[in-house]
Amino acid sequence: MLLAAYDTTLETVVDQCAGAIAGIADDLPLEEAVSIAVDAYLNAAGSVPGHVALLREARRLRPIAHDGHAQGSRIEESILQPMIRRFGEPGAKEMPGRVQTLVAVMSTLVDLLQTSEDPALQRFLRDELDAHALFALQRVRAR
Repeated sequence: MLLAAYDTTLETVVDQCAGAIAGIADDLPLEEAVSIAVDAYLNAAGSVPGHVALLREARRLRPIAHDGHAQGSRIEESILQPMIRRFGEPGAKEMPGRVQTLVAVMSTLVDLLQTSEDPALQRFLRDELDAHALFALQRVRAR
């Protein structure tokens, strides 16, 4: 039951983040667009009542590696693919496994940041999120 509640809050977070990403101007530099997208996700996660508490329990009960395919697909379809389409290299060849790796790495960093109670660690992880998201998007864009 806790996992189902977490999955429901995650859907809300993804929907809010996807809406914010749709509002990002297409002519922004990649670094700025990535930072806005990460902010959108974190702000959405912080605004959904109970999400962080449910996340803590979900990670105790179900590690990221065991999250359902539906969750990864939803994040990929609603958040990552729109970013790749809008800010990716036109005609870039999609490399098998890159997007799945991006989902796993970013999910782990986001979860660590959201469940940490140490402000210094939160600031560090926030910087890491931006850096990894930028790097990963550049890798996905690679020809």
